[in-house]
Amino acid sequence: KKQVKIVVAVAITIGLLFILAQSITLQALKEAFQSFSPTILAIAFIAYLIANYFRAARFQGMLEKHISTKNLFGIVCLHNLFAQLLPARTGEVSFLVMIKKKGIAIENNIATLGMARILDAFVVAAILVVGILALPTKENTLLTTSVALLILLALGLLTLYARPTWITKIIELILPNKPAWLQTIKTKIIGTIHALSKILHNKGKIKLTINTLGIWLFMYISTIALLKAVIPEITLLGTLLVASLPVIVSALPIHGVAGYGSTEVAYLLPLVLLGISSETAIAAGFAIHTIELIFI
Repeated sequence: KKQVKIVVAVAITIGLLFILAQSITLQALKEAFQSFSPTILAIAFIAYLIANYFRAARFQGMLEKHISTKNLFGIVCLHNLFAQLLPARTGEVSFLVMIKKKGIAIENNIATLGMARILDAFVVAAILVVGILALPTKENTLLTTSVALLILLALGLLTLYARPTWITKIIELILPNKPAWLQTIKTKIIGTIHALSKILHNKGKIKLTINTLGIWLFMYISTIALLKAVIPEITLLGTLLVASLPVIVSALPIHGVAGYGSTEVAYLLPLVLLGISSETAIAAGFAIHTIELIFI
């Protein structure tokens, strides 16, 4: 099964890069990379490091400070590396393994990672909705759908914050106890939600929220600095839209090796909708993606 995932990831990368290569020249790629001055690279890298510090601080709070922020910073960096390089999101397991070695129960591991992903999804979705306002008027029909999804996500997040037991009751009501494998999954999910409830009960929700906002503030600063260097004419709203889509694509179960191919398409689509030529969009996506991988 792991081999199948690797083959699919390689096929996605080769296939998409081959298609994208038809619309770009080496000169365009060269110009994109030359757009990054040492100052821009320094700003982007420092912002990336600060974002990872906020990640480490958030995990420390959620794990009840069993691990120092310094040790968690290293774990966060390794987790980012594996999550980007390994196919089908299997890199997420690296966090669970590294935290388990510190003696923390697996339910707390999953709950911590799950809560982090839920908070991240809400923030990125909110930024994406704001970024959609940069699209031409005829494209803004997407806004209604986006706002509706954001409201549903917000309701789910508020329920998780205020009444997590409601979610367990819904799961117990919806999911049957047979077959055995489904009951096992059901038990794990409920156990994870109970662990999540404990995390939210014991730790300040405000601090958790601030750390999450800090993560994405500096992650977007990092990406936007690189994006504005390659495409100076893009508006701030436009950068929010363009920077959000690759984050969403990276969270999908299947994407290219190290994100190559799928990430470039995620940059291409919003940039083209904003009126940027496909060649410039592909070059920008490839250059930014490569620099961000080097940061990791």
